[in-house]
Amino acid sequence: MNDRLRKTLILTVSGLVVAGIIVLQFFAPKDLTRTIKPKGIMGTTCEITVFAKATNHNACFEGLEDIDRVLRSAEVVMSAKMEPSMLSRINAAPGGVTFDCPPHLMEVLTAARNAHLDSDGAFDVTIGPLLDLWKLAGRGDVLPSDTEIQAARDASSWADFGISGNKFTKRRTTAQLDLGGIAKGYAIDQAVEAILRYRPEGGFIDVGGDLRFFGYNPNGPDWTVKVQHPFDPDTLLGVIHVDGGAVCTSGNYARYVTIEGKRFSHIIDPRTGMPTRVSPSVTVLAPTAMQADVWATALSVLGPDALTRDDNGDMLLPDGVEAMILLGDETNFELVMTDGFAERFVATDTPEALPEEAPAE
Repeated sequence: MNDRLRKTLILTVSGLVVAGIIVLQFFAPKDLTRTIKPKGIMGTTCEITVFAKATNHNACFEGLEDIDRVLRSAEVVMSAKMEPSMLSRINAAPGGVTFDCPPHLMEVLTAARNAHLDSDGAFDVTIGPLLDLWKLAGRGDVLPSDTEIQAARDASSWADFGISGNKFTKRRTTAQLDLGGIAKGYAIDQAVEAILRYRPEGGFIDVGGDLRFFGYNPNGPDWTVKVQHPFDPDTLLGVIHVDGGAVCTSGNYARYVTIEGKRFSHIIDPRTGMPTRVSPSVTVLAPTAMQADVWATALSVLGPDALTRDDNGDMLLPDGVEAMILLGDETNFELVMTDGFAERFVATDTPEALPEEAPAE
């Protein structure tokens, strides 16, 4: 692992400010580039940019409607709160009920269960009761008691659910699912598959700060991501170069709840039932948006130890996944990253030192 760098990261995509920002410059000819910003996608912001050849741009731009439809249909299936969704039906059902789930939902549920095992329990979509408890605490401005936290932890786990083929069984009434840490990434991946059928040259999809690139950047060998200081947004620290894949940032500096005068992260540690306090920000680069989404959450729980190799030289992160973890606060902070992440990061002392294709704004 490289030496710890005293740097931090906020990502904004195309000037869209979200919780973990990426500023992406896109300089393709205007008549061959189209950007849409659908409203009401998964309750958050959404931006989609597609670049196409002149001989194919009409078809590609029509394909943007497919992306919108894919994203909205994913929410109908996987939202925990939307009443018509299959997931809300599972949560509302008593124990002992088996559901015939659509393939997309089964794929996500299976991936979530595997991620739970791969992350040593740090990623857990069965913590619905804990999430509800802390949301209630935020609304009432009263911290939950140790007894309430333990009861919420005991109310739901993977032992309360069964997966067999397209059958999903809920074994206990109190068990509840929340796919907030994986559904957006999965939906983005499905949307990319949809637009690729129209053979675009390149582009990206951003949903609430979860980002995936596809194809190539018409203005360079890779995509350039500006790196800004999280506690001083006017200061630029450098750029990250990525040649594709997905980027996801998760942290408590933009999403948090204040209870009894103290700030708590929106991410819950499934092992303790408490909001995480390890890191204000985690950024993950991965081949797919679903992987990036999952590991941004898991590493917020696990912390920097998950980026080190064990005595056998193995790392907890899957192959192809790179990550950065920010430690500390605005008075004393440092950045710990995997070698692969560090290789993509280029430090700069001033905004003017940035490459011409990614000018400072």
